Amino acid sequence: MAEPVTTGTIDGRRAPSKKAVLLAAGHALQFPDWYGANLDALNDALNDLSWLPPGEVELVWTHPEAFRLADPQGYQAVLDTIRAAEKASEHGDRPLRLRMIARPPGPR
Repeated sequence: MAEPVTTGTIDGRRAPSKKAVLLAAGHALQFPDWYGANLDALNDALNDLSWLPPGEVELVWTHPEAFRLADPQGYQAVLDTIRAAEKASEHGDRPLRLRMIARPPGPR
């Protein structure tokens, strides 16, 4: 697999809500001005990515646990949208890969 050409990061410590994650995703992958920071717009943007150079696109989501715990349904909806775009893009010229980095369970 080729090295990622474009990498964007969502810092879950700064994005503990659905709206914050949607905005962070848009910023991380430099979504165009038409991006409306809702699930439909996220789906549209992730299934396009034509403003990025060809090559693998890696979206790194660190510390997703705060959002997952605060809004399990919202979290699942965002995750499902990203995973569907990941699958749809796997044979395209800008394959999307999601890498999640969660804090390990246990004492802090």
